[in-house]
Amino acid sequence: HQTSTFILSSGINAEYGGARATIRCNVGASTSTAASLTVKEDCAGPSCSSPTVSYTGLSSQNYACGACSGSAATDGSCDTCTGNASTPCNAAVEVETFKCYDYSFNTTTNKWAKVTTAVTCHVKKGTAVHCNKPGESANRTYNFPHKGCGPCAPGTVNNKTCAQCDKDSCNSAVTLSFFITPLIACLLSLI
Repeated sequence: HQTSTFILSSGINAEYGGARATIRCNVGASTSTAASLTVKEDCAGPSCSSPTVSYTGLSSQNYACGACSGSAATDGSCDTCTGNASTPCNAAVEVETFKCYDYSFNTTTNKWAKVTTAVTCHVKKGTAVHCNKPGESANRTYNFPHKGCGPCAPGTVNNKTCAQCDKDSCNSAVTLSFFITPLIACLLSLI
């Protein structure tokens, strides 16, 4: 047992450059900016953690030394990265916002109707903008994702339960991008 313990500890020491080797991680509140984060230079390796962005906003996960733990490790609210001794891998997460329209099912008309006010959607900076809306085949049991923020779920465009577009506020009921392709097809059939 002494031999195996020595080999294991030697391997760990070699991997991290000795027993006292550390990495740098940013630490701070989830809402911290790059300027307000603090670099902690003596974090035990190998990981750092940071918040993630969902369509509803930035998660409450703080910037910290160590990997994501507990429910945050599996629920998508925390991101783990592999650190190093020079630059923190958990850089400040920059968020961009855009607007999409929410829809609700009207039980009187038996149709999906656009909610008057657009909702604010959040994405990590540099992520493509998408909005979605119930498609022509969407019935009252259709699961409308993210209040219109983001793309359609896989397979839902093909079965016409969802339609999507790629501009701010583009999923309005009067947006032509949802109807232009069927309109062209109809016109061509008349030629």
